[in-house]
Amino acid sequence: DIPVIMLAEDADSMLLEFYLKLGACDVVPMDESNLLSIIIERELTHLNNRRVFRTTQVKLRDVEKRSQALLESSKDAIAYIHDGMHIYANQAYLDLFGYETTDDLEGVPVMDVVADKNQDDLKKSLKKFLASGSSVDLSYHGLKTNADEFPMTMSLSSATYADESCTQIVI
Repeated sequence: DIPVIMLAEDADSMLLEFYLKLGACDVVPMDESNLLSIIIERELTHLNNRRVFRTTQVKLRDVEKRSQALLESSKDAIAYIHDGMHIYANQAYLDLFGYETTDDLEGVPVMDVVADKNQDDLKKSLKKFLASGSSVDLSYHGLKTNADEFPMTMSLSSATYADESCTQIVI
């Protein structure tokens, strides 16, 4: 990760191309001390930016792990949908609707957890939500796997799950 700056007696284009292909960051003529100073400052800035970026990536991974742990242990029923299909649900969500595992729910349309009488309204509300991106609370009747209905409030908000834009549902 240490930048290489080549000092050359004569920096013609062929020599420049040769050293750049070998991995040098730049080629500077020996008698150009002002140019060398500018290039050194630039490369130190780039080096610092790369280090900050790597540190930020590590912090982001840690935050994502903590976020996932909070999702899994939450008492609130939380799910993520993409294109109307479930891509993740925590245990509280699975229990609420009567699913055994996340695999059972993955790929199931969100319409399947809402009573038939509310499905058209949910479709319209989802389209409106996706167009505006504003969080919204909706009151419907949920539908369990055993066909039992129950009243629920569904909060929709924009989210990212597994590096993919999606919709978060909190019941």
